[in-house]
Amino acid sequence: MMTRFLVLFLLFSWGKGMSQEEIVHSVYFDFDKAEVNEKQVKDMVAFVKGTDSTRIESIQIYGYTDDVGKEDYNFKLSTKRAGTIQTKLVETELPTKLL
Repeated sequence: MMTRFLVLFLLFSWGKGMSQEEIVHSVYFDFDKAEVNEKQVKDMVAFVKGTDSTRIESIQIYGYTDDVGKEDYNFKLSTKRAGTIQTKLVETELPTKLL
C-alpha cells in the first residue's frame, strides 16, 4: 500500500548573523487518509518535547500527497493532513511557547 507523508519542520534560531538549523520529523499517512494513529502522535510529541524549546523560532507544517488524483483534491488532502498534525500538537500538553 502506498503511503504519503507530512513533514514537520522545526527551525531553530542560533542568533543574529548565524544560520538556522532545520530538524525534520516525518509523519506517514495511509493512502487517501488524513488520520494518524496514537503511536505516530506519541512519537511526534516526543520529538518536539525532545528539542531545546528555548531555541525554537517557529514550527512549520507541510502536507504532501503523491501525484495520483486531481490537483484540487490533492491540495485539499494535503491541507487536511497538515491540519490534523496541527490539531494533535495543540491537543497535547506542549509548552505554550511552542504552539
